[in-house]
Amino acid sequence: MPRRAFAVVAFFVFGALALAILSIRPYPYDDVGDGAGMPMIRDDPRYELCGGVGRAVIAAFPLEHGSEFAQSFPRAGAVPWPTESEAPAFVVIFDGQWDGASRGRLASVGPTGGPLAAHHHDLCAWLGDAESGTSSILADVDTAKMTPPDLRSSGAPLTVLEPAASFGPVAGICGGPIYGLLATFSIGIDTPIPRCGQVYPNQRLDIKNETSWILTVTFHGLTRVLKPGEKTTFDETFGSAWAPGLHDLQTSLYGPEIILVE
Repeated sequence: MPRRAFAVVAFFVFGALALAILSIRPYPYDDVGDGAGMPMIRDDPRYELCGGVGRAVIAAFPLEHGSEFAQSFPRAGAVPWPTESEAPAFVVIFDGQWDGASRGRLASVGPTGGPLAAHHHDLCAWLGDAESGTSSILADVDTAKMTPPDLRSSGAPLTVLEPAASFGPVAGICGGPIYGLLATFSIGIDTPIPRCGQVYPNQRLDIKNETSWILTVTFHGLTRVLKPGEKTTFDETFGSAWAPGLHDLQTSLYGPEIILVE
């Protein structure tokens, strides 16, 4: 067989094989995760009942008792069941927003609207066993300090690091590393100062409003409001919030480009 004809036949054979493999998968995006070491218990039947199968999920894990929810999500602000519940529970944290569809006995709660801030996710909370439990969707939950039960004994909260936008500044040139415990940036009348800076994982963000307007700054899911001339220092370090690389600091005006170096 001529080489070109063989290549054409091989292309169609492998293409048909790939389609056959995909056709036996129950959902097009099954087993999607972010690979960040989050607990992901997919073999629990409540995972599917909560709508985890076929959706992008960053974590899924059981709680021995529903009363552990507040400890696992200290920034959630709300508990989906009585705070002292002794019933078993299961949570599925979606990668962003829940799309509103339902599977199993999942209540048909409308999808949330608007973009979510960093470290904010929709989640399904299931109380009880798979046969008789009930579920609810919690929208826009702050998961920055999410600590599953198996990590609480070590006292190490599990945090999803914000991925870098890229590894090079849009500004073209980025200043050298900023030294000291604090990395200080200012928001000026028409530009951030510096426009781009390099920081280290153990440093904290220090930022000043040098405009004539009220400024909001969001870092690690926490937003602060600065009046003209005010400054603030965030408690979290860059390394506990961001993955290495280029990040755009979120402000209500314009933010500097910040490169987290290792």
